[in-house]
Amino acid sequence: MYAIVPDTNVLVSGSTVPHGNPAFILNSWRSEKVQIVTSLEILTEFQRVMLEKFNAPQNEVEILNAFFIWKGKVVEPRQKFNVIKEDPTDNKFLEAAVEGDADYIVSGDKDLLRLKNFMEIQIISPAEMASILRK
Repeated sequence: MYAIVPDTNVLVSGSTVPHGNPAFILNSWRSEKVQIVTSLEILTEFQRVMLEKFNAPQNEVEILNAFFIWKGKVVEPRQKFNVIKEDPTDNKFLEAAVEGDADYIVSGDKDLLRLKNFMEIQIISPAEMASILRK
């Protein structure tokens, strides 16, 4: 089973749009074909985006967040990185991936994708991850 760190956009898209690669990735996680690794910082950002940008009902966001905590692997990164200078907040995905011993970071973010890999963790798009999971 692959361990993956999805970025916030993958979590939000997979939670709000029933079709597409992010939804397929989350469905693969729900059926235990992949393990999702997050951190409290990632989940806090997920909640903020869902509430502020999508006006999602708070109780639904809390249920989703609780499900990510219950069925996922939530880590507390001990190492901090300053690799992504263009958007330092993206470093939280690298930190969670290293702490959670992830195989992949799944993102559509150009700053993350530009790295291609970090400490033997591959950084790929949702389409690439979906393709891997379909094999």
